[in-house]
Amino acid sequence: MGAGCSRGGKGQSVSRFGDATEERGGEDDHYEAASFEDAMEKLFPQSFEAQDWLDTTQVILGTRGFTKENSLACVSVCRDFLALRLVQQVNDTWGGAVNGSSIAGFLALGKTGLSTLLSNAPPGYDRDRYVFIAMPHLAISASGTLGSPEGLLGRFRKELEKGKVELAEDPLDSEYCAAKQKLLQKHNFGPVPSLATLTKTAAVIAEETLEELIFGTKGEGGVYKGGVVPTETADVTVLVGVQVRCVPVHLQPPPPAMRSPPE
Repeated sequence: MGAGCSRGGKGQSVSRFGDATEERGGEDDHYEAASFEDAMEKLFPQSFEAQDWLDTTQVILGTRGFTKENSLACVSVCRDFLALRLVQQVNDTWGGAVNGSSIAGFLALGKTGLSTLLSNAPPGYDRDRYVFIAMPHLAISASGTLGSPEGLLGRFRKELEKGKVELAEDPLDSEYCAAKQKLLQKHNFGPVPSLATLTKTAAVIAEETLEELIFGTKGEGGVYKGGVVPTETADVTVLVGVQVRCVPVHLQPPPPAMRSPPE
């Protein structure tokens, strides 16, 4: 699991990753922070730079036979312009990665989509190799205020606060409906979790979804069945965490209609 953070400055930012899903006994929901660094120390105390994380995991995976040339990467991040930098870094590290992103970093691929993806593995090697990276996204302002860049988790949190979550299927909002159903399995009504907790929960859901798609479900005797990836002929790694970006006061995102493309 990883936690990512980014510092913004003159239009540039650097991401960090660390332990994003460590159980903290509800501390995330009752913290006060005076700055971005203070918030990171309290919420993601073991974070580190995204490129360092990518480089380190690539070296570790290299000892297990994964290389940029023989592996196919799939990345799932928040569908937000602030997350584009991480996608670029993944592309630079692992080659052209398949984009499997849905809102809030949930995976857009199901069994059929994943089966199609598998056919794009680099040919000519002894085994197929796949690197799956999922990173839900959290923003923290320079003053330590939490924000949800995309709004899904913030919107879901407001429904929890009202004590009423709409679960009716909406074909024009299927991603949000599916995300709410998964989140409710982890957070029922009661104390309303913070955006940090909800983002970490989204990372856990992304990991569980990927593992079920890849390996299937555990049956009798501990044998997994129903997975999409033929693990007898393929190797798979799943890297999941939280990407966190700092949004300094002078770089607060403008309203959507005023946003400019990233440099």
